[in-house]
Amino acid sequence: MRSGGCLRFFIAIALALIHPAGITADDRGDDDYEALQVVEPADEENWADPVGDLKDKLAGLMAHCTDETELQNTQDRLGAILRRKLAPLEWTCELTETQRKRLHLAGRGDVQRLVNRITVLHARGATLPKLITDETFCKLNDEADELQSLLDAGPFGDDSLLSKALQHTLTADQFARFEEVSQFEHREDWQVVAAADAPGIPGLRVSTDSLHDETLKLLLKFTFLRRLTLGGSEVCDDDLDHLQELTRLEFLDLSRSSVTDDGLWRLRFLTSLRILRLDNTLVSGEGFRHLQLLPNLEELSVVESSVMDDGLVHLPGLKKLQSVNLHNTLITDAGLAHLSSLPLLKRVNLENTDLTDSGLRHLRTIKTLELLDCSETNITPSGIAMLNRWRPGLIVNR
Repeated sequence: MRSGGCLRFFIAIALALIHPAGITADDRGDDDYEALQVVEPADEENWADPVGDLKDKLAGLMAHCTDETELQNTQDRLGAILRRKLAPLEWTCELTETQRKRLHLAGRGDVQRLVNRITVLHARGATLPKLITDETFCKLNDEADELQSLLDAGPFGDDSLLSKALQHTLTADQFARFEEVSQFEHREDWQVVAAADAPGIPGLRVSTDSLHDETLKLLLKFTFLRRLTLGGSEVCDDDLDHLQELTRLEFLDLSRSSVTDDGLWRLRFLTSLRILRLDNTLVSGEGFRHLQLLPNLEELSVVESSVMDDGLVHLPGLKKLQSVNLHNTLITDAGLAHLSSLPLLKRVNLENTDLTDSGLRHLRTIKTLELLDCSETNITPSGIAMLNRWRPGLIVNR
């Protein structure tokens, strides 16, 4: 029959295709045999699921925007990054209140825009089919990585609302100052600081061994600087000559430097100075006579130095002095007599000195005194009780 003949004809053709002429199954090589094997699927637990992994990544991003605690933590962290970003502006540009509000508003807008982008991307990922093209996968994965990077470092780059606001809010002079300071964001030896112990006086902390060459050239640009911390044992008296142009300085920290009494004369041009830190330096107090040329000095700290009684004789000339830190110095009871003439003195730290009860009588006449630290001294409880009778409102740490 035709139908049977046709069937036999197609079977013959199929066999010829499977077993070409002159080649039998026994004649096949190992490679040909392996090519015919069926590939078994991998174990289910080891089966790669890139789309599922991508969805998990997007869900992790979304947690920063939906979970109430995570959202608050994210906003707080990005807010801190924004404040650090704007900190240099506070002392380089002297922002007006209107400028300050406008820049912070732009920064908060960048944070909200980031949250919105994460929400949109997560929604797209939630509807993905199990199989997608490589192009789609790479695009979504790259965008997820970008958003994670912005979450970590802050969404305040060149294309941000903050960046645009800076260009439109600052004057030409302000923007030039800001660009100069911004170059220090990634330098390990320069750091913009706004420490809690000097609120309202942000500035620079420079960790360097001297003020020469490149460091000096950079520093002298900032005649508007209000706060400067210099760390480095090689910073010496001669280096202080280079600070004469920084006449707007209000806070200067020379702790752990090699500055001596002679170096204090070189600070005479810093007439705006309010806070001076000389902790762990070579100052003995003899150079305090030069500090009388600093009419606005309010706080003096000489912790762990070799300051002695003779040096304190020059302090009464500092009529605005409110705080003196003599922790771990060489002063004795006699030296406290020189503090009694300070009309605005509020805080005195005498910790770890050789003071006794007899020295406390010099403090009884300081009516402005609010806080006294005399821990690790030879002062007794009876001496403290006597002082409390003289000055009932005084806070004493012992």
